[in-house]
Amino acid sequence: PTSIPVSYGSFTGSTKKIDIPNMRVGVIIGKGGETIKSLQLQSGAKIQVTRDMDADPNAATRTVDLTGTPDQISRAEELINQVLQEVLLFLIIILFLIYLMPNI
Repeated sequence: PTSIPVSYGSFTGSTKKIDIPNMRVGVIIGKGGETIKSLQLQSGAKIQVTRDMDADPNAATRTVDLTGTPDQISRAEELINQVLQEVLLFLIIILFLIYLMPNI
């Protein structure tokens, strides 16, 4: 992960690049962009996912740019990881239930 100074008008911050699994991009964006908007509001950071047309279709991960103050970037990264963990936990529970169903 890298951190690059950035300037937007009067705002000066940093950008950190993180990678998320390609298969989880939709989870971070959410329906109609609702999740990513919420993550931006909660963290104060700008969160930008590399667009499909700009991404390597064979890559296992997608780059996400987090822009803001160090605290905002840190919070955004925490929130993204939290969303990814919640989805993983949900999938594990679903698989567990599917596995148990034939035995009930």
